[in-house]
Amino acid sequence: MATDNNPRMASLPVRPELMMALVLVCLTLAVYVQVKDFDFCNYDDHQYVYQNPWVTNGVSAQGIAWAFTAFHAGNWHPLTWLSHMADSQLYGMSAGNHHLTSVILHVLNTLLLFAAFCRMTGMRWQSFFLAAVFALHPLHVESVAWVAERKDVLSTFFMLLALTAYIRYAAAPSRTRYLPVLGFFICGLLSKPMVVTFPAILLLLDYWPLRRLNSAATGKKNVQALLLEKAPLFLCAAFSTGVAFTAQVKGGAVTSLADIPLQHRIANAISAYCLYLRDMLAPSGLGVMYPLTQDIAFVPILGAGVIMLVITLGVLRKRTTQPWLAVGWLWYIVTLLPVIGIIRIGVQARADRYTYIPLIGIGVGVIWGISFLLKRSAKATALGVIGGLLLISALAVLSYRQVHYWRNSIALFEHTLSVTSNNFVAHNNLAAALIQENRFAEAIAHCRLSLAINPNSGEPYVNIGQAFAQQGYLPQAVQNYRLALELNPGNPFAHNNLGNALLALNKPAEAHDEFIAALRINPDFAEAHNNLGNAFALQHDPDRALEHYRHAVQLMPLNPDFYCNIGKIYAAQGMLAEAVSNFRKALDLNPASENASSQLEKVLQLQRGASMP
Repeated sequence: MATDNNPRMASLPVRPELMMALVLVCLTLAVYVQVKDFDFCNYDDHQYVYQNPWVTNGVSAQGIAWAFTAFHAGNWHPLTWLSHMADSQLYGMSAGNHHLTSVILHVLNTLLLFAAFCRMTGMRWQSFFLAAVFALHPLHVESVAWVAERKDVLSTFFMLLALTAYIRYAAAPSRTRYLPVLGFFICGLLSKPMVVTFPAILLLLDYWPLRRLNSAATGKKNVQALLLEKAPLFLCAAFSTGVAFTAQVKGGAVTSLADIPLQHRIANAISAYCLYLRDMLAPSGLGVMYPLTQDIAFVPILGAGVIMLVITLGVLRKRTTQPWLAVGWLWYIVTLLPVIGIIRIGVQARADRYTYIPLIGIGVGVIWGISFLLKRSAKATALGVIGGLLLISALAVLSYRQVHYWRNSIALFEHTLSVTSNNFVAHNNLAAALIQENRFAEAIAHCRLSLAINPNSGEPYVNIGQAFAQQGYLPQAVQNYRLALELNPGNPFAHNNLGNALLALNKPAEAHDEFIAALRINPDFAEAHNNLGNAFALQHDPDRALEHYRHAVQLMPLNPDFYCNIGKIYAAQGMLAEAVSNFRKALDLNPASENASSQLEKVLQLQRGASMP
C-alpha cells in the first residue's frame, strides 16, 4: 500500500487527527442537533415506524423473524428494521430520539470516512475537507433528517467499516483479515442494497490510493488476482440485487417498459447524472421529491450527454498523473448506477438521498485536484485552506436551513412545492398533513391540484374522504373512498376508512366487508382489526369483537383505544374486574383519555353497587 508522498503507509501524529475529528463532530452536531425537536413526517415514516406494529412493539423474537422474511414497503433490509425496532424499544414514539439515532450514525460515517482516507493517502487536510463536505453538504440532509431513510446512514456505516477493514487487509492480506471485510459488507447489504457497488469501489481504490494494481513482487499487472479476491463480495452483491428486485416487484414499485419506455429512462438517467453534479457543486432548490416527466427535450439531453463524455475522457487521460480524478469520477458514475432509473423504481426523477455515497467520489476528485494545483506554493496552499474553510461554513449554513424544512410535514411539503412543479405527491402529502391540523378546505384544494396533475392516483381521494368524514359529511366521504378504490382496489387504508364511514352511517354489515378487505390486503393492520371488532360489537357478536380487539392489542399494545374497547365488552358482559383492568391500562397509556376515565368511573360505581348489602 502506498501514499502520495511515501511508498509506505503514512504514520500520522495522533493529536492533529483527533482535533480535526473533534471539529467534524462539533460542526455536524451544530447543523443537525435541531432534529431532536422534529416530528415524524407522513412520507414513509408511517410505514417504517409509527404505524408499523412490528416496529412499535420494539425488539422481539417475532419481530426479528419478520424483519428477515418480510418484503414490507417494497424493500428487504432486515438490519434497518432492527434498528427502528431498537429505537422504539428505547424511546417509544419520541420522534426526536429516532432522528438523533440517524444523526449519530451520520457523525460516525463522517469520522470513518476521514480516518479511511487519512490512512490511505496520508493527507490530513484533504481527508478533513472530504469528510467535512460529506458531513455538511445539503444534499445529505434528506438521508439524515428523514427517519425512513435510516437505511442510507446505516448501510453506509457498515460499508465504511468494511472499507476500514479492507485497508487493514490490503496492508497484509490474509483470510482472517478478509472475513471482517465480507462480514461488514453483508451487514451493509442487509441495511440497504445501495452498497452493492462496494466491490467496484475497492477496485478503484486498488488503483489509487492503495496502488495494488501492480504486484509488489513482480511489478506486473495484478488485475486478475484483485478480481478473484473480490469474487465473494461480487457474489453477495448479485444475491442482494436479486432479492431487492424481487422485493420491489412484490411491492408493486417496479414500473414496466410499457409505462416508461427505455429511451425515456436513458434520457432521464443522463439528465440525472448532470443534475446531481449541478446540485453537488451549487446546492439550491432542494426538495424531498422531484417528479418524473416523460417529456424529452433533445437538446438538453444531448448537452448533458456531451458533458458526461467530455469529463469522462478528460479524467481518463489524466489517470496516470492525477489518478484521483478518474477514481473520484468513476466512483460517482458507478455508485449511482443502482438508482439512476434504468430499472424504474417509484415515480421520482431523482432523489437527494441517492447522492449519499456518490458525493464522496466527486469530493475526492475536486479536493485532491485542487490540492494538486496549489501544492507548488505555500501561499497558494494557505489560501486554499482558507477557501476550504469558507466553503465548509457556507455548506453548514445551507444545510442548517435545509434541515429546518424537515421539522414537520407541512413545512417539508410547502417547501418542496416552492422548488418543484407538477408535484402531485407533495400536494397530496401536504393535504394529509393539513387534515391533521383541521385545515380541511386547504387540504381538499391541494388534493384537487394533485388529481389535476395525476388523475390516476387514488391517494388524494382517500384524503378528501377523510377531510369530509372529520367534518361529519359522511355520504361525501363514502363517495370519495369508493373513487379511491376504483383506481386502487389494493389500498387497505381506503377500505378501512370506507368501513369507518359506513359504521358511522349505521351500516355495520357493509362496514364489516370493507374491514375484511383491508385485512385481506394487510393482515397486520391493527386499526382494521379494531374497527372490525367495532362492527361485530354493533352486530351484537361480542365474542368475535373481543377476538379482533385482542388481535389489535397484540399488534399495537401501546394504543389506549384498543384497551377501552376491550373494557367495554367486558363491562357489558358483567366481567367488571376485567373491565377495570383494561380501562386502567388505557389510562396508564394516556392519562388524559376522557373516554377511559368516564368508562372506568362507571364500572367502579357498578362494582361499589354490587358490593353493597
